[in-house]
Amino acid sequence: MRKALYIIASFNIIRLLLIFIVDTLPLESFYFDNHTDTVLPFFVRLLFDTGIISTNSLIFLRLFSFFVSLLSQWTMFILLSKVIRSDNRKYISWIVVSITLLITYVSITVLPDSLLLLFWTLSLLTLYNAVFDNDKKSWLLSGLFMGMALLNKLSGLALPIGMLLFLIFSSRYRKYLISPYPYITLIVAAIISVPFVNRVIESQNISMKVYLAGDIIRFLTVPIGENTGFIGYQIIMIFPVLYIGLWWVTFKYFGRIFKKPNQVNAEFWFMFAFFLPLFLGFHMISFFSRVDFLGLIPVFISGFVVLLRLIKKRWYYWSLGFSILGHILLLYYIVS
Repeated sequence: MRKALYIIASFNIIRLLLIFIVDTLPLESFYFDNHTDTVLPFFVRLLFDTGIISTNSLIFLRLFSFFVSLLSQWTMFILLSKVIRSDNRKYISWIVVSITLLITYVSITVLPDSLLLLFWTLSLLTLYNAVFDNDKKSWLLSGLFMGMALLNKLSGLALPIGMLLFLIFSSRYRKYLISPYPYITLIVAAIISVPFVNRVIESQNISMKVYLAGDIIRFLTVPIGENTGFIGYQIIMIFPVLYIGLWWVTFKYFGRIFKKPNQVNAEFWFMFAFFLPLFLGFHMISFFSRVDFLGLIPVFISGFVVLLRLIKKRWYYWSLGFSILGHILLLYYIVS
């Protein structure tokens, strides 16, 4: 564990330095230029309205996102530990996920996705405890975290939908559907999020026009065109090994999940319920319309938990190599 902490800490030190180096991105400018607008993401508007930040507080907001990212990384380790029980593989998996450019991006920029990632991971962790460890209080906690995820982005809707999909298709855990616990989760999530859903929808519609292509291009500071595409951004942010691996896992299990769900490892099926609908849905929509790539950020985490338990260890090291190379190129282009 000590080696894993050293590696992850090294990358987070680099991220902390980048907070003070990277230029203001289009979405960040949007937040500060429109801080009185009612369509701002919930957490940004809250910070403005309470006077915690002002229009000169970009660094503060970035540090806030960085802190949230650290919490997310630790929560991801706990989640990985639930499903991946081999210590060596568990720690390497934690490194692989934590040092992607995806985590770097949400660590140093002002995005609602940083909180979405945290509350998504906390939702999965508490719901896992509720289902597999029969921890009744975790149903309530999962509803709280689902609602908080929805406050930041509509991708959070995949959490209650994924919970119901898993319970419906799992004969072993379908018994929970005749108990009050899943419905308590849904009610708590609705109470927290419903009053703000319309605001979140309006916020996403506006902010997508601002940052979808421009932010990633400016963040990477490399000469790629806006038509690079939805798939291209994923390959850049999570690297080819992990992206191809997610499709390998999808093809390996997709038919089996729906035809013979009881033959799939229950923990895998649990993670797939929060991965496959959005992962496949976003790719299908991308053929016809612009898609918010960043909405897939937490979805990747669900898929990684399964992928990193299955792939051979040599692919871990390929992914580590891509990550190191990607961060070296990023630093080179920013500094030069």
